[in-house]
Amino acid sequence: MLEFVWPVLFVLLPLPWLLYQLWPEVPPPPRIRIPRFPASVGTAYTASRLIYVVMGAIWLFLILAITRPVW
Repeated sequence: MLEFVWPVLFVLLPLPWLLYQLWPEVPPPPRIRIPRFPASVGTAYTASRLIYVVMGAIWLFLILAITRPVW
């Protein structure tokens, strides 16, 4: 049967979500407008949902690793 040496560390699972909810939002820096470039050059990159799913999976696997599962 799978057991965890430090199961109390599962408390850290919601930590990224809590930090996202409680951390104040930082306003973006002002953009420099250069007239010879098209307007699309200065647009900010919007992250897709896949990045958040991958980061969540990595966080879950890290927490699983630090709880030291033993057979």
